[in-house]
Amino acid sequence: MRDERFLDLLHYTLQDPPDPWEPNDWQHLESLLRYGGFVWRATERGLERRVDPTATAACDQATQLR
Repeated sequence: MRDERFLDLLHYTLQDPPDPWEPNDWQHLESLLRYGGFVWRATERGLERRVDPTATAACDQATQLR
């Protein structure tokens, strides 16, 4: 439960950053999460569950509007 609250806090902070906010702060957090092997990744929209790049590419290709 405590872990979920921390993830919620990180997600909220990424979506509504404090002032001043450097544009690449979420990128720094993402590098820490990736290096630590976390299943979550930081994006400019908030936290997302990390997915295998092959699966992501397949999803992107399957959902493209034609």
